[in-house]
Amino acid sequence: LHHLTTVGDSWMYECKNLKEFKTDGLMSLTNVGDNWMYNCTFLEVFNTEGLTSLISVNDYWMDNCENLIYFNTEGLTALTTVGNAWMLECKKLKKFNTSGLIKLTTVGNSWMYSCTYLKEFKTDGLIKLTTVGQNWMYNCTSLEVFNTESLTSLISVNDYWMFYCENLIYFNTE
Repeated sequence: LHHLTTVGDSWMYECKNLKEFKTDGLMSLTNVGDNWMYNCTFLEVFNTEGLTSLISVNDYWMDNCENLIYFNTEGLTALTTVGNAWMLECKKLKKFNTSGLIKLTTVGNSWMYSCTYLKEFKTDGLIKLTTVGQNWMYNCTSLEVFNTESLTSLISVNDYWMFYCENLIYFNTE
């Protein structure tokens, strides 16, 4: 798939034995419509290292990928726009790395729901992010640190909600 540039919609539904999603062969991919990963219960790592040309994703859903530990954005260095991004019931997610999102300017809505192992959310790669629709963090019960230091370009957030993040001890707004 080295020459693939566009994917309309992509669905992975109940790929229960998939442990790692690798993108090494997708270096020409620039645009993705809706991307859904649902009930991939053994998925542990989503690796974006091959997505260096990806510019836009319409909607991105990861739902009930309950063993996902790490979402790596290091390959998404060209990504500028995400329609909506949802991570739902990714209960074991410990690390969501934003370091690759250095050109991202716009996210429609962003929801993290029941990512119960997530302890820290860093925004270190989001240096050009200007606009976010709704930003919800719901039932991220282990979240202790939400660091916004790198959001120096952010000018608009439609709604911001944090519910049931009872262990939050540090929320930086500088």
